[in-house]
This record gives sequence, C-alpha cells and structure tokens, in this order.
Amino acid sequence: MDLPDDEPQTVDAMLSYLYKRNYNDQCAAIDGVAVAPMAVYVRVFTIADKNFIPELKERAASNFVSRVQDEWSDPAFAESISEIYLNGPAEDRTLRDIALYIVKGHAQELYENEQTYKPFHAVLGDISEFAADVSKVLAFGFTNKKVKEKELTTYD
Repeated sequence: MDLPDDEPQTVDAMLSYLYKRNYNDQCAAIDGVAVAPMAVYVRVFTIADKNFIPELKERAASNFVSRVQDEWSDPAFAESISEIYLNGPAEDRTLRDIALYIVKGHAQELYENEQTYKPFHAVLGDISEFAADVSKVLAFGFTNKKVKEKELTTYD
C-alpha cells in the first residue's frame, strides 16, 4: 500500500486502529512541527475517509467532538479548522459541521475578543469557504439536525 500524501504518524494511527481498535492521538510532531490532538483527529478522519474505514471516521469525529467542546478557545481549534477545510474530505461535512456548531455557540465571544482569538480570525480571513459557511450559520442558524439533535455528545 502506497500512501505518499499521508504523514507516517497518521498512517500509524490508522494501522493501530485496524489492529488494536484504538490509536494514539498524541503525535508529538510532524516534520518538526507540533500537532495538536484536534488536528490529529482531523487527519485520522481524513485518512479513514480515503481508505473507507467508517468505524475509524466515527471514532475520530467523536474524539474531535470531545476535545473541541472543552478546547474551542485554544489556538488548536483554528489549526483544526484549517486542517478540515484545506485537507479534509469536502464531500463529507461531518467535521465542518461540528466546527461550525462550536463557532455558532461561541460566536459572541469569538467576535468580541478578536485579539484573544487571533488564530481563529486569521483562519476566517484565509479560508473563504470557512468564512462563507460561518456567515450562513450566523445568518440562518444551524440546520444540520444530526449534529444539532445530538448536541455534540457523540457522533454516530
């Protein structure tokens, strides 16, 4: 199997899941750059999508939900949004919708404290598709019933 577009740590996480039904989300660094667990979940979700491993996608989405609910104010949230929009599967909106749900729930704080949430605003300015999605959610509300009904407690 040739996986030239995926980092070795992400491939290791996928293989670990296939053999042990679990994976390590604490990738210390990829190419010398520290990667936050939220971004690791996005990468695992993406590799699971590419390799048709739905159970791993669900696990990664569930792990992402657990982490992002508590750490949405961390700069790692902005890093994970970049990862979702730039490298995640465009046809599967699962992680996009989770991120948007979190943004909608904390919009007032995110927008009132632009200096505090500088990484979030940088991503908003850099990724026009994300900015458009945020605009729609803030203008029309959140309509994804699957995410809304579960209120991000799990994602099955």
